[in-house]
Amino acid sequence: MKTKMGIGYTFSGMLTLAMLLSGIGMVLPFFSEELGLSVGQAGLIVSMQYIGYTVAVLIGGILADRYGKILILKISMFFFAGATVMLAAAQSYGAVLAAVCALGMFGGVLQNDVTAIALDCEREKQDKNNNIIQVAFSIGAVVTPLLFLLFTVWLDAGYRWVYVILAAFCAVMFGVSLFYKDRTSGVKSKQGVMDDLKGFVREKYWWVACIGMFLYVSAEVTVWGFVPEMTARMGGSFVVSALSTIAIWGAMAVGRALCVWLISKMDMVPIMLIGGVLSAISVAGIALLQGGAVVVAAALAGFFFAPFYPMMVNWMKRLTGAKSNIAIAMVMASGSFGIVVTGWVTGQVGQLAERHGFSYSWMMAVSVGCMVGLVALLLVFGKKRK
Repeated sequence: MKTKMGIGYTFSGMLTLAMLLSGIGMVLPFFSEELGLSVGQAGLIVSMQYIGYTVAVLIGGILADRYGKILILKISMFFFAGATVMLAAAQSYGAVLAAVCALGMFGGVLQNDVTAIALDCEREKQDKNNNIIQVAFSIGAVVTPLLFLLFTVWLDAGYRWVYVILAAFCAVMFGVSLFYKDRTSGVKSKQGVMDDLKGFVREKYWWVACIGMFLYVSAEVTVWGFVPEMTARMGGSFVVSALSTIAIWGAMAVGRALCVWLISKMDMVPIMLIGGVLSAISVAGIALLQGGAVVVAAALAGFFFAPFYPMMVNWMKRLTGAKSNIAIAMVMASGSFGIVVTGWVTGQVGQLAERHGFSYSWMMAVSVGCMVGLVALLLVFGKKRK
């Protein structure tokens, strides 16, 4: 794969992933209304998507090391498109759970492969390339709420059309992937894969990286995954929910674009510490404010969340000296496992609010708590280096 083509495809691939994986927050209010779901059942939909992601990203990392990243990417993109069709056609709660689980499974493999391929394109520009594809994720996540507004508010055609469009986009990406061949220098033997797994278990800083990713991804997804549901339960309009989601991801795209420049100018840890404190304050603002002020708080949260995912990956590589796909997959899986846990926990907080009559805004306390924990972790381990 040529460098220019590789960066272009990984950018488009991450854009595609974002449009689907981040869309779970936008579609929750529709599932809740259509299927008569409790807030706990809605939370389980988020968890189910990332149960599939967690399991598959680990398996995908092993398969990519064993058989080559491009081959695994092609297979995963094909089934990712199929899972999107499943979600568009789902008519029951069980069908929705099965579809989002499949979407998470193949999305997890794809995200791991796309990240690894981008890092391999130009070894001397790994940090920059990683930030570039994270900008693509943010842009893709802005497109999804715009599609929901288009088909559900402006055209009044129904949310399922969003998934029809996204399935077609995935099919195009699969078709394009067929033109690529894996030109990396071979794949690992079974023994090489097992050695990587043993090294992961024995390296204590791997566990620090995993805990850090668990806390960050939990904090971020609690916001964009549950703000639409929280707003709907509190009697707010879908337009406010959509604008809040657009504000989160739009500001995050700006912030991540800024990170492409910042990462060559200063150390990443102080940036993450400042972002951690300010994002926690902004999320508290989402919970406490109303109307248009919520959209502003959401934009601030997105902007201050921006440095974390790309810089956490870079910090993980500095902390551990990681080079294998399996190692990267383990850290990504720990982040998605955070969503499995906090998706359920946030749903239960909403259930308690419903049962005892206090505000659904307490659902955002999960995000604030995770960011406080991450700041503490960075204060202790931020300067460590392999």
